Amino acid sequence: MTAKQFYDWQTSGGTDDVMRLVACLESNDIPWCAIGGVAVKILAWSDTSRRQSKRIKDFADIARLVESHPSLWDRLSPELREQVERP
Repeated sequence: MTAKQFYDWQTSGGTDDVMRLVACLESNDIPWCAIGGVAVKILAWSDTSRRQSKRIKDFADIARLVESHPSLWDRLSPELREQVERP
């Protein structure tokens, strides 16, 4: 599944499926990570049809991911690199 397909699935109701999976993982103390989700956040942030407040939240999520995982900096677009401080 590409990042775009994942984003489309999420915005059409797939979030409930993910939340059920996360709940199962956490209730069983199984570690998990969604670093690959930075691509989905970038797609969501760049979707101008979404509400401004949602896009701002996506931008903050991108910045937090990059702060926690500096290697993600290389995956950012030039536009995002101008706005997100390099870790």
